[in-house]
Amino acid sequence: MSNSENDNTIKIPADKLIEALFHAKQCEQHYATQESVDNLKESVNHRFDAVDKKFDVVDKRFDAVDKRFEKIENKLDRFHWFIVAAVLSLFFKEQLIAFFS
Repeated sequence: MSNSENDNTIKIPADKLIEALFHAKQCEQHYATQESVDNLKESVNHRFDAVDKKFDVVDKRFDAVDKRFEKIENKLDRFHWFIVAAVLSLFFKEQLIAFFS
């Protein structure tokens, strides 16, 4: 090889070359346009609206179940009072018969 060929070549160690390539990728940035930001906002809002609608349906179902439990609770309260009245009437059967006769 002659001296002129050596003058045109640059020798870079492999570790320096790899480090330069890795650092070049880190400097690249994505600049979002307003249109892409608006599209992203619209997509996120659409998904949140869908989730809100599902929660509204679930909330209505819970309200319906709550109303059913209230009806059952009222019936059980009446039944409990019936049981209490029946037990008391059995305990005081003789006194009640004497009172009404």
